[in-house]
Amino acid sequence: MMLLSVVVLAFSLTYSLCSGDYTVPAPKIEIFNKGFRFSIPHEEGVELFAFHGNINKPMNDLEAGYFSKDILKKCNDRWVFEDKTSRLVAGDTVYFWLFVIKDGLGYRYDDGKYIVRDISGADPLNCTSAQNVNFLFNPEEWDQHNPLLDVRYNRMNTPTNSNKPMAREMATYSQVSICCDLFINSSYNLLHLAFENERLETENRILYKLVQKNDYYATVLNVFGRFPSGSTPKEFAQALVKEKLRLDHVNVVEARPIPDGGISFTVENLRHKIDVIVAAKTKLEGSSYQISW
Repeated sequence: MMLLSVVVLAFSLTYSLCSGDYTVPAPKIEIFNKGFRFSIPHEEGVELFAFHGNINKPMNDLEAGYFSKDILKKCNDRWVFEDKTSRLVAGDTVYFWLFVIKDGLGYRYDDGKYIVRDISGADPLNCTSAQNVNFLFNPEEWDQHNPLLDVRYNRMNTPTNSNKPMAREMATYSQVSICCDLFINSSYNLLHLAFENERLETENRILYKLVQKNDYYATVLNVFGRFPSGSTPKEFAQALVKEKLRLDHVNVVEARPIPDGGISFTVENLRHKIDVIVAAKTKLEGSSYQISW
């Protein structure tokens, strides 16, 4: 029931907000002896352009289509999708829909249809090719903001059918569209998280290698607090690691007293040092001991 309420709310809000301040422009379409190109002009704030299409096969609403590409970089002052393999002839029909993210909001251009009439020679792109990403989900568009509100669209051709109640037809279409938009937006967020995770993993590998080059930064830690008498610095450090931090796999190689009542101790490798630092943030909170590195 709650999900139904959310869908109904989204349905009403989407209709009230569908007239955004940006409209996806009609694409420039170029047909070559081999291949074709769809492009739109760049505007400030545009960060993604997606093309979905079929040749001589109508699109089923927001299906991925035979051609399904997400363009992440503009080419000069245009966002360009280019196919270099298809051979189109006069009379062929390209069915398509477009998706654009501008200022964090998603906008669609639906029900595109282009009948091939003229074929020209290929005009090569004079820039680094735009990055094309095959989207791995099935209806595939993206939107980073509120998934209930942010997908705006304009329909190229609004279907009409006098034999069907128009209100029911439009309501059914809108409900299906909202569900697709919810999935699209979630997929977009997941893909962005994947990109961010890959970036962080790359940075982590670089930093890890840099730290490993210095033995002190890679393996040495300091602990400050009130230490019991009758135990050596190494015994105390090992007990702290095993009993307080519960890191049974971490061994203290050596330890020695340092000024200000501290103990400096060495573990076997950088991975173990990181484990100690992470565990100390929670397991030593509120205790009389403090780990520094």
